Amino acid sequence: MEKKDTAIQPGRYTSKHPYVTVQLPRRILQEPALKELADRLRISNNEIVSVVAAVLRSANQPGDLSEFRISRETARRARASHRRQVAAAQREAFTPPPHAVVHWDGKLVKNVVGEEEHRQAIFISGRGHEEGKLLAVLPVKDGTGLTQARATARAIEDWSCASNVKALCFDTTSSNTGRVQGAVVHLEALLEKQLLRLGCRRHVMELVVRAAASNIFGKTSAPTDPLFQTLKKRWSQLDHSQHLRLDIANLPESDWLSHLRHRTVSYLLTVTEWAREDYREAAELTLLVLGVNPPRGTHFLRPGACHHARWMAKIIYYLKIYMFSHQLELSSDLCVKLQRMAIFVSLLYTPA
Repeated sequence: MEKKDTAIQPGRYTSKHPYVTVQLPRRILQEPALKELADRLRISNNEIVSVVAAVLRSANQPGDLSEFRISRETARRARASHRRQVAAAQREAFTPPPHAVVHWDGKLVKNVVGEEEHRQAIFISGRGHEEGKLLAVLPVKDGTGLTQARATARAIEDWSCASNVKALCFDTTSSNTGRVQGAVVHLEALLEKQLLRLGCRRHVMELVVRAAASNIFGKTSAPTDPLFQTLKKRWSQLDHSQHLRLDIANLPESDWLSHLRHRTVSYLLTVTEWAREDYREAAELTLLVLGVNPPRGTHFLRPGACHHARWMAKIIYYLKIYMFSHQLELSSDLCVKLQRMAIFVSLLYTPA
């Protein structure tokens, strides 16, 4: 027997009366569905009160708004209570991995009144939570190691997973890695145990390229590199079709460098997805400087912002400056340094 389709079809039924009788709760702002919708759509308390009041006024016999508990303060309390209930249910249902890794990182963000404040995100990963489980995003008074450690320890205790924490993953700033006042040292003291320390791989690699740049160009305390500013100012005047490539055959240790070139090119041509666009740009510039056209073709992005904390941006700058050094009228000594940096970046750093 053929089963009839009971789904409502648009336009299939017509209303017999323009109004439908419904019963609404007096505490309508306490309804879970309404609170969840307001949070999901990021509707303010004033906006949700205005919408509910407009619906009540649009009735055939407009309801007396005084009969309903609708106000901005009522909406605020109802939504805050609902969020606490949802958070408590999430914590109750959470099963921490047996061998958990705690990650944290902080950032300056603007609050609702436009003022900057420190926020710290803490999440945990492990078996069953490979993508990570966000524990909290907490406001902190500053970015010192002790403050970060206390915020992280509080989140760990709130989620009852202190006994499961076996390792810490963190970036390699001094506020985390400091021998005396680092967040790692303080967090181990607060949890009363030693933990495996896993420095963020991306930040560890940034330390490597920083050491190479300091060795080749020397240390600098300037906020920006004048060489980078020169490239930005003259970018539109450069002929992008005329760029240099590394002549591996005429370099010292050419056999070893040729082996590294083959390895690097073979690897980069097999990668089809990149976690970040600056990773993709660095890979494509590496192929170009090694004499290979990238799969997406040859094109150069305009140089963007760069400062000492963004080493991925700096290696992109170094590659571009080397490739157009013959058009920038740089000294021969600086060109040799740029060539050394290009060799390091393209053959050693990018594949890593």
